[in-house]
Amino acid sequence: MAEKITDFDSIAADIFLQKRAGKLSHFAEMIWNFHRDRIDATFEGGWDNAAFPWDRNMHGWWKYPLAFATYSIPSVIMVEEARYAEASICLRKSILLFKDTPIWDEWVKYGHGPDPICCRNIMYKAHLHVMYGLYQLITGSQEFEREYIQLTDIMKKELNENSENEGFEGIVCEDDQYFPVCNSQIVIGMSIHDLIFGTNYYNEYGKRVADFIADRISDPVTKMILYKYHPSHDQAEAYLSGACNTWGLTQLHYTNPADMQTGYENFKRLLVAQQPDGALYLKECVHASDPAMGLEESFGLLYALGLAREYQDPDLWAGFMKYLGKTSGIAYVDGRVRLVEVTNGEEHHANSYILWGALHESWNAVFQHDWSALRARHRAVLS
Repeated sequence: MAEKITDFDSIAADIFLQKRAGKLSHFAEMIWNFHRDRIDATFEGGWDNAAFPWDRNMHGWWKYPLAFATYSIPSVIMVEEARYAEASICLRKSILLFKDTPIWDEWVKYGHGPDPICCRNIMYKAHLHVMYGLYQLITGSQEFEREYIQLTDIMKKELNENSENEGFEGIVCEDDQYFPVCNSQIVIGMSIHDLIFGTNYYNEYGKRVADFIADRISDPVTKMILYKYHPSHDQAEAYLSGACNTWGLTQLHYTNPADMQTGYENFKRLLVAQQPDGALYLKECVHASDPAMGLEESFGLLYALGLAREYQDPDLWAGFMKYLGKTSGIAYVDGRVRLVEVTNGEEHHANSYILWGALHESWNAVFQHDWSALRARHRAVLS
C-alpha cells in the first residue's frame, strides 16, 4: 500500500542533519533501499528483470542516472559507516553494469567510434573514470585498476592533444560538441585519482578544464555556465540552461567556491520560480515562466536536488521536492521510495537523482574524508 509523502520541509530538515546524526534519515534509507534492490535485481536478472525492469525506450539515457546514483555511495558510507559493505558491493555492481553494452552501444551503432572510450564520448568515459576511482578509493580493491589506469592515460593523451592542436581544454562528446557539464566529470575524476595515487592530475589536467569552462563557457556577469561550446568556431552558445547549471554548479563548486556561489544565487534568481503552495520549479529559460518540459531540460529539476545539497540549501531542496511530489506522486511503498504516478522509465530516471539529492554531502566533504582510515578499519588497504 502506498503512503503518499507530502511533508518535504521536515524531510529536508532530517536529510540535511543526517551526517551529524550518524544515520540515514528515514526518507534517505527508503530511497537507498530502492536503488540497492534495483541494482541487485538488474545485476542478477538483467535490464529486463521482473522486479525493476529498465525502460528500453530510454536506454540512451541510462548512463546518467546510473552514474549519479553511484555518486551518492561515498555519502552513504560517510553518514552511516555500518553500511560500508552493502554500499561497496552496490558500487562494484554499478561499475559492471555501467560497462555493459546497452549503456554505451549507441556510440558504436551510430558510427562515432569503434568503442566507447578510445576517443571523444566524454559523456560516458568521464563517468566511468569517476566510478573506477570511487571504488578504489573506498575499498582499496585493485580489481579495476588496470582498466582505470588505461582510461586515465587515454583521457590525458586526448586532453593534451586538444590543448596543443585544437586550442581548447577538455574533451568533446560527439564531434564539435563540448558540453561543460560532461567535462566537469574530468575535473572530479582527476581529483579522485590524486587521492588514490598521490598524483597531481587535478592541477595538471582538471584545473585546466575547470578554468577553461570558467573563462570561455561561462557568463562573465552571472557566473552561470553556458550550454555548450563548439571548438570549430571557438564559440560558446550563449544559452543559460537550467539542466546545465544544476549539474555544472554542483560538480565544479569546489574548484572556485566564490564564483560558483555567485552563479548559484543567480541561477535561483533567473531560473527558479515558485508556485502558490511553495513548490519550486525550473523555468524553460530565463525569459519564460513555464516549467521546463523538454526531456533534457526537465532533468535539470532532478539535478537541482544534488545542487541544493552541495550549497546547503534545505529550502530549495524542499521546494523542488514539493513540485516532484505533485507531478510524480512520491510515496513509501514496501519500504522503498517510489514514484507512483509516472512510467517505469521515468521512475528509474528520477529516483536515481532523488537518491543523489537525498545523500550528497558535497564533493569537498568527500575529498576531505579520511578514506585511508576507513579502509584500515575495514581491512581494505591500498597497495
